Amino acid sequence: VNIISAVILAVSSWRKTIKSYFAHHKIDNRRPSLIKEFDLRRQLLQSIASIMLVLSLLSLSAGLVGHMVVLLENNGMMPISEEYLLDVEDPVVVEGIRNDALYFKRIIDSETALPQLGQTIRAERLSFLLPDGFVYLSPTELVIALALMSTITFSMVTDTLRRSRRLRDRYSPKTPDDDQNEESEA
Repeated sequence: VNIISAVILAVSSWRKTIKSYFAHHKIDNRRPSLIKEFDLRRQLLQSIASIMLVLSLLSLSAGLVGHMVVLLENNGMMPISEEYLLDVEDPVVVEGIRNDALYFKRIIDSETALPQLGQTIRAERLSFLLPDGFVYLSPTELVIALALMSTITFSMVTDTLRRSRRLRDRYSPKTPDDDQNEESEA
């Protein structure tokens, strides 16, 4: 409920910002002052970044739930493809995985629940990042990784935009347009 209300609030503020931007251009028939234009663009970017932050948190939640469902449906074992065993050099590890005794992994077979969400995607280029050179990822792990990156990015963007607003309000000199707007609002 909180996430949905945050999305609605961000969309409504985005629409209000766009309407005020266009209304300003139609009334005056001239470009707004540079500070006002930057402020309107900052508000628009902040609204878009807020929406993207909420969407990335939703996708992060979906990835975590999907990963949890796969593990719960397979009794705590992550389904892996048969190709993984070809990459393993140690025969003891291969037999341990085949017997469901090692590494909490199981080979995908007819009894495997949600085999399409198992670790079946080969990511050879990521082998230097992953422990023991395990180069297979699941779709849910990819969603989680992308959602984490976008969550961090958009939270940094929204924070930077908020700080720029505070700094502008604190240190920018007042313009004659600002004085006229304050008088018209009063």
